[in-house]
Amino acid sequence: MTLALRLLDAVAWGDQEIAGDRVRTLLAHLVAAGGEGVGATRLEEWLWPDDAPADPRKALQVIVSRARKQTAPDVIERVGTRYRCGLEPDQVDAWRLQHLARSARRAAAAQEWAAARDTAEQVLAIDVGDTEPGPLGDLRRSARDDVDSCRAVLGEAASRLGDHARAVPILQPLVTGPTPAEPLFEAYLRSLSETAGTAEALARYDAYRRALADELGTTPGDRLRALHAELLALEDPQRSGVRYDDTDLIGRAADVSALRESTRTARVVTILGPGGLGKTRLAHVIARGASQPAVHFVELAGVVSGDGVLPTLASAVGVRDSTTNRPVRPRPTDLRTRLIDRLGSVPTLLVLDNCEQVVDAVADLVAALITQVQALTVLTTSRTALGIRAERVYALPQLGHDDATTLFRDRALAARPGVELRDEVVGPLVDRLDGLPLAIELAAARVRAMSVTAIAERLDQRFSLLRGSTRGVPERHQTLQAVIDWSWNLLDADDRDALTALSAFHDGFDLEGAEWVVGSAALTHVESLVSQSLLTVVEDDTVRYRMLETVREFGRDRLEQTGRGTTVRGAVRAWALHVSRTTAARFFGPDQIDTIDALTRDEGNLAVELDRAIASDDAEATAVIGATLITLWQVSGNFLRAFDASESAAQVIMRHPVAPQDADAARTLLAWDAMFQGLFREAADQALLDALDTLGPGDDSRLAALVQISGVLAQVTGDHAATAEERLIALSGSPDRHLAGLAARWWMHLAENAGDLDVALHALDLALSNSEESDGPWQVHALRAERAGLLVQGGRRIEAAREAERAIDVLLRLHAVDDAAQQRMVIALGAIDAGDLAEAQSQAERLEAETAEVGVVGWGSSEPVRAELAFARGDRQSAARLHLDGWCLMQRLTVSLAMSLDRAAPWLLFGRAAYLHSVVLADTAGAPDAASTTAYVESLEALSETLAGSLADLDHPSAGALAFAVGRWVVTHLPDAADTGARLMVLAHASGYNQVYPSMDWERAVRDVQQVAPDLIDRARPGIGDDSAARFTQLRETVDRLRSAQSLRR
Repeated sequence: MTLALRLLDAVAWGDQEIAGDRVRTLLAHLVAAGGEGVGATRLEEWLWPDDAPADPRKALQVIVSRARKQTAPDVIERVGTRYRCGLEPDQVDAWRLQHLARSARRAAAAQEWAAARDTAEQVLAIDVGDTEPGPLGDLRRSARDDVDSCRAVLGEAASRLGDHARAVPILQPLVTGPTPAEPLFEAYLRSLSETAGTAEALARYDAYRRALADELGTTPGDRLRALHAELLALEDPQRSGVRYDDTDLIGRAADVSALRESTRTARVVTILGPGGLGKTRLAHVIARGASQPAVHFVELAGVVSGDGVLPTLASAVGVRDSTTNRPVRPRPTDLRTRLIDRLGSVPTLLVLDNCEQVVDAVADLVAALITQVQALTVLTTSRTALGIRAERVYALPQLGHDDATTLFRDRALAARPGVELRDEVVGPLVDRLDGLPLAIELAAARVRAMSVTAIAERLDQRFSLLRGSTRGVPERHQTLQAVIDWSWNLLDADDRDALTALSAFHDGFDLEGAEWVVGSAALTHVESLVSQSLLTVVEDDTVRYRMLETVREFGRDRLEQTGRGTTVRGAVRAWALHVSRTTAARFFGPDQIDTIDALTRDEGNLAVELDRAIASDDAEATAVIGATLITLWQVSGNFLRAFDASESAAQVIMRHPVAPQDADAARTLLAWDAMFQGLFREAADQALLDALDTLGPGDDSRLAALVQISGVLAQVTGDHAATAEERLIALSGSPDRHLAGLAARWWMHLAENAGDLDVALHALDLALSNSEESDGPWQVHALRAERAGLLVQGGRRIEAAREAERAIDVLLRLHAVDDAAQQRMVIALGAIDAGDLAEAQSQAERLEAETAEVGVVGWGSSEPVRAELAFARGDRQSAARLHLDGWCLMQRLTVSLAMSLDRAAPWLLFGRAAYLHSVVLADTAGAPDAASTTAYVESLEALSETLAGSLADLDHPSAGALAFAVGRWVVTHLPDAADTGARLMVLAHASGYNQVYPSMDWERAVRDVQQVAPDLIDRARPGIGDDSAARFTQLRETVDRLRSAQSLRR
């Protein structure tokens, strides 16, 4: 809810001031009373203290009515004989401030300092106006008291969180009196010691001690006296075992900040993670910056049994086995007692590094120490958590892509200055190294003798490649193999077998998947591997487990060494077949979203199994897994991946007899391959069509429709296009709703491609009428998305946006990211057309966020939206640059289709058109510059090449868009050819050119042209062909005239 009633900085309803002294007084009393309300009699006395009206009750009702009229009916509620404010707490500024202040104080009392700080900041951001006599002044004075209390909370929280430079100026005025509150004074002294030095803090303490003695005859409290002892100790700090870095720490600033806060608020903190993440180095950073007078860093990597933990720790902090010159056999109880005494002398940070191999002994010792040493904080690094109640685990993440890249570049340049570091090589290389700093540094060191490309090519043998020889580095960190061996050696035989078996999953797994390859004891083994940081728990809607690629490769190597590889791969194959078969039946039905969710989580594993099945000529697995994945990719809009897999999978299926239980899977896969070949090649292979005929349509009506339509689309290009369209039109009237709906949908695509949007919308309505809820949500919402696309293409952007809003949420739930991105773009463009630029900006930002992880490019990228926003704001130069960026992004879109990806690809034609048209709009008065002229000449040639093909293969909306842009450029810059340019624009419009972008809107373009040449467009209209063939010929002739004229200019 938004803030509605304001009484603190003004008396207003939103931004509208509330008039009337008695109305203002009434509201102040009701808000001050909170939810309890005030009796009518008491209100009457407050409103008329001296001159009561003849009818006080009626007069009160008049004041209430005036208040409601200036605000809202529910602002004042009547409950029996009482009146109360009926708003929610966050709708009234005074209530909101009061609530936040209480929350800040509660968080401080619970020592939840980050929450206390954040909430106190919200309170201090609320403006409280001047006080005045009466209830409004009382309300504001109470609010100011809350603000003052939160200023103290903020100062103490800043100090507790280590933000000492901020804490001192906040706390200083609060502790200036002779006897300030001791908790605040303690926080102030700590921050003063950090900022001005220990001596200054000791001097302030001494002044406070003398003031207490002189004025009250008492002494500081226990906590202040303990702080005094701590400050004295800081004059001579103890540091043992702490090392300094010899290179910059990259990518860990957020981790350092989080760990510093954790060690200030928790007694025991464990930095948890697999080997090679940099836990030890990070622990040294925390140790160096610790505020405790004593810091001891104890390395436990060399301790091989639990019995050695206590002696190693005692020795490291300076506790000896004997207090005499004569050696004696140490007794653990005596040693522990002396250790406790030593650690309890001053506030201490104890860092225990590499605890995993002796974790039980460390856990027992730490649990005992923190209960017996008050001012002790323990920081551990481990691949296994201690598992004690006081422990706060900090799971250290892998480096992100950018930080990993920076680290590699830094270390590579240090190893060999001048080494070539191309982004397109370095980026994928560091991604394969799991964000492990050790692996990245070892790889970077290899540039002394190798190129980065050579390193990347050899990463499949990473354990032999990534070896180091840096002096002073522990042997366990000299090779990547040693890092994983360290954890491997801590596992028992059964856990080792489980690790090797689970490494067969390419993309993580859930517990059910683990049971298929490990057996009924999977949970026990998974828990063990998680505890050793060899598996990572990833929890979203479900719990899954992932291995670092480095660990997975280690496990695969060990799996082959054991000779169990064939058995384990067979188990994974059985799992993939089970998943595919059990989910195939739920694709189209009420469980569709849950089914897609589950399959998407395992998509990576299933895709690997499909590749393996194709490579091994495994017809059963190819059909079953392939059909499931291709259906998934259909729903999620990943047609390019489906096309890439379909042909090779179909070849495997056609070489073998199809088992009856796999016939539907084979039909699905072969039908899609036939459609892809017909759409993207001249025609489908006859052998493929024969195989489909042999299988027959089957008994499932949905699948039978797919098989029949695939036969039509198998010959949809070239001379057969008209016949194919006629058959689709006929089939769209079938009594079988699945057949009619699918035929209508493909008829819609052909009509749209021909530029006939009215027919396309009619066909889409037919498809929608044949859809039912029992099909699942995808079909209806995908068709709504198609409708949005047709409407926006025709320039009906606001109407399209409404349709897109109905579709987008379901598409996102179905993981149809490309389709959803297009709908987000449509919504943004509709907002631009409606003049709501703030909403368009918001949609553009959401588009960027939703597509950042998946790299959606071209139609669904944010550049065109930002370009159109720039146009709407009058910044035409930026708009042209952004459309150029969008077109360049489209050019980088590569797909494994048989079609030519030259300048005639539809998305490239449209991207070029948008860029050229934006250049026209951005050109200043006078002759075009060289870049503008070059864009025109190249666009004219691309248009000519496009029109050199056949009419059947022409994408009319995209080719028309380029014709429109070329024509607009000619009208603007070539006066002697303006009639030809206008003719080209009119032909583009008649051909149904794509008007997705507001800047390319036909009506706007006509108005712009008419301002310069009022009758130019009208002169170009006569004689335009009645059908697409005639217009196609006219387009060719018009472009040829422009090319001839351009040759003469040259």
